[in-house]
Amino acid sequence: MNDGDMAQRLAAAAAAMRERETTLARHGQLKRSLADADSRVLALSQAHTAEVRDVERLETLTLTRVRAALADNAEERERMLTGPA
Repeated sequence: MNDGDMAQRLAAAAAAMRERETTLARHGQLKRSLADADSRVLALSQAHTAEVRDVERLETLTLTRVRAALADNAEERERMLTGPA
């Protein structure tokens, strides 16, 4: 092996080390980005679940139920919900 070959091999090894360091740094950045994205997905999923629950609750809300909830006494509430006797 001559000096030229040794210099080429050292240069290639140095380039490979720089590429490795760059790749490791990028890997760390991507892992952090993925963790952030996972957190955002979880938060959005929880918000969506809460919204669906609210929609389902509001879909069952009727004027009669609102009036019954606001009624002064249990008899009046019962009459509103069941209709005239």
